[in-house]
Amino acid sequence: MFIKREISDNIIKTARKMPVITVTGPRQSGKTTLIKNIFPDYQYANMELPLTREIFHNDPVSFLNNIKKGMIIDEFQNIPEILSYIQVIVDEKQKPGKFILTGSQNVLMLERLSQSLAGRTALFYLLPFSVNELKGTKYEHHSSEKYVVNGFYPRIYKDKLNSFDWLTDYVNLYLERDVRKIINIRDIAPFNTLLKLCAGRIGQIINFSSLAEIIGRDTKTIRAWISALESSYILFLMKPYFNNFNKRITKSPKLYFYDTGLACTILGIRNPNELESHYQRGQLFENFVISEFLKFNFNNKKGLEFYFWNEQGNNEVDLLVESSGKLSAIEIKSSYSYSSDFLKSIIKFKNISQNIYSSGSLISNIKDEFSVNGIDLVNWINLSSIFKKL
Repeated sequence: MFIKREISDNIIKTARKMPVITVTGPRQSGKTTLIKNIFPDYQYANMELPLTREIFHNDPVSFLNNIKKGMIIDEFQNIPEILSYIQVIVDEKQKPGKFILTGSQNVLMLERLSQSLAGRTALFYLLPFSVNELKGTKYEHHSSEKYVVNGFYPRIYKDKLNSFDWLTDYVNLYLERDVRKIINIRDIAPFNTLLKLCAGRIGQIINFSSLAEIIGRDTKTIRAWISALESSYILFLMKPYFNNFNKRITKSPKLYFYDTGLACTILGIRNPNELESHYQRGQLFENFVISEFLKFNFNNKKGLEFYFWNEQGNNEVDLLVESSGKLSAIEIKSSYSYSSDFLKSIIKFKNISQNIYSSGSLISNIKDEFSVNGIDLVNWINLSSIFKKL
């Protein structure tokens, strides 16, 4: 069963205008399946295969010129010199949708694209499935705990796999290989320790010095490793919002994983029952909701900016979404019951930022949806109601 990806329409529309489309994202997020479905008549070349790379190197001009309608070049970062040839072809022929590129290594790939195809390619980010994409399919869950533990990698759903087993292999087979390509690391054990420490610090303000001390490496090394994890689409850092506020506002970023299933696997959480009693339950639910906002932003190319707000020792808003200079304040709680305390930080933020505050929402497991003091209480399954306003 093919599940239509939300990003599809934007890719199709853009391919009618731009000569090159580039799709990046984590390994196994569904890039190849998506592109083959959208462009079924295009020739396909997988640059992970040594034979395909050899054929290209033997005669790159013929490889790229003998194309009828268009070509999909998968994992193109394995052969970066191909971009120079593509640049010449698209400049000569001026044909939209000629090449579709996919790749999994963010920083390295973006550097190469900016050098060769600036102004010639449109860039799309594809993350694993979203809640909205699974809604109405046979894979849909009505339990946030199941989504948090299983994560959203397509193969888990398509092949009915045990998420813990598959994601364990994902870490061993894909992550370690990609990380070794990005940074020169011989002993993987300290890096794996960092990965576990990061999973245990989801939703926390990152302290590079503390991580360095625990692992026994210098801060510069830890920053490089964190950057490698960002480049591999494993985790991301969320910036704090501190414009026009006093010096007591936190100015260090928070750490989150792109996929909560991967984080659960690293933490050893195998099923929803184990999640319910885990110390990271609230943070994982928060991560789950924030990841859905990222997917919405990428799938629809909204250009939204995401922050958190932390007034040291007093108040914190989990997520601020900036759109057209205004901020939507969002609090995220895994609770199934309501407490007025959940809204205190949003109310405080609203009071000190009247000119930039646009709306407030509490996202939780609470089934009843209502409004209090102009703040909407929304069940996670109805996140799309918030997205429509952004």
